[in-house]
Amino acid sequence: MIINKLISGTAIVFQPANLELYKQNKPEIQGMKLSNITLKLFSISIFFSISQIGFAQKLELSFHEAVQKALEENIQLKTEKNQLIVNKAEQAQSKAQFLPDVSAYAQFRRQNGNQFIPQEAKLVNTTTQDFYPQISANMTLFNAFRNVNGLKMANHNLDAQQFRVKRTEQDIIYNVALQYLTVLFDKELIRIAEDNIESQSTILERIKGFVEVGEIFIGDQYNQESQIKSLELALVEAINTMENDKSLLGQTLMLEPLLEFDITTPQWAFATQLVETYQLKDLYQTALGNRNDLKELNSLKQSSEYQNKMAKSGYYPTLEAFYSYDSYYNNSATDPSTGEKVSFQDQIRVNNPNKTLGLRLRIPIFSNYLNRTNVITSRIQMENAQLNIKNQEQAIYMDVQTALQNYKAAVARYESAQAQFDAAKIAMETQTARYELGNATIIDVTTTTNAFIQSEVDMAQAKYRLMFQKILLEYQTGTLDINTLPEK
Repeated sequence: MIINKLISGTAIVFQPANLELYKQNKPEIQGMKLSNITLKLFSISIFFSISQIGFAQKLELSFHEAVQKALEENIQLKTEKNQLIVNKAEQAQSKAQFLPDVSAYAQFRRQNGNQFIPQEAKLVNTTTQDFYPQISANMTLFNAFRNVNGLKMANHNLDAQQFRVKRTEQDIIYNVALQYLTVLFDKELIRIAEDNIESQSTILERIKGFVEVGEIFIGDQYNQESQIKSLELALVEAINTMENDKSLLGQTLMLEPLLEFDITTPQWAFATQLVETYQLKDLYQTALGNRNDLKELNSLKQSSEYQNKMAKSGYYPTLEAFYSYDSYYNNSATDPSTGEKVSFQDQIRVNNPNKTLGLRLRIPIFSNYLNRTNVITSRIQMENAQLNIKNQEQAIYMDVQTALQNYKAAVARYESAQAQFDAAKIAMETQTARYELGNATIIDVTTTTNAFIQSEVDMAQAKYRLMFQKILLEYQTGTLDINTLPEK
């Protein structure tokens, strides 16, 4: 009898003579078998995990998708929107001040001991139970327009918070645009480095051919190899910079830490941006009419004016109307004519109902300087609000002026970079052709190549800076909107 076992891919043959030895070592062999099965299952699970990772698609985000993601996930924006809910609740409460306030009251008592019984006109040591319900309403008829001013103040506070939410959204779009364009610039630097490595490698192959036939010195080959190594180092640094900038963008978008993502390059036309001309006066007037932070301050100023009016209303009398309905029940109450106890329903609805209707006038005489302090405080807040507006208008002018100057400089820089790029490209091609003919040295080729690489980097930087300055100009004038930005 032969028993074969496959353990770790090796066949083990057991002869009948060795059967007793197998029985003695059976637990160890079974343990080996179990360990082998566990190892195989673990390997299979790793295989499927790697397969899933391999097949998982990297998240690709366009500029609009990135901005939308940030608007949905930004913590500060969520906080501002939560405050907006509070302002809406305060507005609803201010409207409700014009309605009467209604309240209900009920009291149940149980008393033990000597008690005066009105029906018997004597003290009796007994236990009684009574019940006292009441419903009342109060309504302000006049309070020096305090409710009216309170509603207007709540409306302006709500408007101010809405403007703050809009400005926060513009802040988010601005920050995402800056980080998005930074990553695009990093990707452009990587492309430039890769293209130059490829072109310089082609030149290196030509140089090697010249060296083999003895037309040029081998030192030119070493110089070219050194040039390629420098480009490879620049490529590594560019990749590291891009990964760091992508991590910052992912943090702004509130993406999962381990989520792989990439961004697409929008095909925005630069020609339309270059031909646009702006006047500082027009931009400033546009900013005054559109900047949501200035609108917020204006709304807060108007709110403080109505708060000041509310404080002054404390000097005036207030007139209120009130109404109440109450009744009473006592379990010891009896009918004098019959001597029988009166039921709960008869006492509450027939015998003991009491209705009260009246007016209440309150005239302030001395409030321990409370009204005076409120008026002074609200007046100072109103003056500070006006100062904030004036200061913000000055800041907006400086913002718009700086943004316009930077935009004009970006246009000029882009035009200059384009011209330098064209010239450097021609110079590099000329020196390369002369070198192949033996009329130039490798130093000449290296110099013009480095100049071309730098001009290419400068042009990419100028291009993305121009894109950013256009967005910055819209941000400073308050016209930045996700719906106005080009999608492609």
